[in-house]
Amino acid sequence: MLSSLKNSWFRCYQMGISKKINFPQETAAREILEQSHNSNEKLIKSFNHNVEYIVKNYHLDNNCYLLFDEKGILIKSYIPKKIKKISYLDKLKEGVYFTEKSCGTNSVSLAMETEETVCFLGDENYCEFLQHWMSITAPVKTNNKSAYLCILNDNLTKNKKEDLRLILELLRSKISNDLNSINYYKENSDSLTEIRSKILKLSANGLTIKEISENLNLSEAAIKYHRNKICQKLCAANIVQAIARSIKMGYLHLDTIH
Repeated sequence: MLSSLKNSWFRCYQMGISKKINFPQETAAREILEQSHNSNEKLIKSFNHNVEYIVKNYHLDNNCYLLFDEKGILIKSYIPKKIKKISYLDKLKEGVYFTEKSCGTNSVSLAMETEETVCFLGDENYCEFLQHWMSITAPVKTNNKSAYLCILNDNLTKNKKEDLRLILELLRSKISNDLNSINYYKENSDSLTEIRSKILKLSANGLTIKEISENLNLSEAAIKYHRNKICQKLCAANIVQAIARSIKMGYLHLDTIH
């Protein structure tokens, strides 16, 4: 890691990046940011939910929580109001790059390079505006690509480092579990037979077992059997939960449900 850090600092020097810059120098175009939001929709939803959970239940509102896509673009953040008031972070908007080229060596750029958890106590950052913050960043795998979770805190003592690491691992674990569950349901819904896919969609449209039986020219016993198998595939307690999970993972779309 030390070698990667030194090499990154040297590249920044060669690129002529000023240590005096007070903000990331590059921002993604609106179209690129929208594309990233769309392709990371489930990740962002999980980030929002789990950050809210740990802040509320563990009283961790003294940290800033940032989410970056695979290109280092900030796509979501949680910055408490009390921190916004006393720092430049009130100007930190979605779309800024935390790449080496945009704001020098930082924990996000180095995590992108090494695909490992990176913790900076402050002065490892190349540019001065980041040296006031302890930061820790870790990759999160999603759909064969990486996103990056980052936590910032203005307490620069070494004791705080382990605290942030534990918080980050808790958050990363919760998000990974969410994404793995979604992928599991998606894989199993994709493997539904044609007849079970039809039964699921008809059930979502409110048809009873008798009505589905008449619609598909199958016995009611056969419909019950297939609905039970659908629930097993989607790890659902009943058909209502199976429908809800199918909608959540995008297998069923609301515009197809009347």
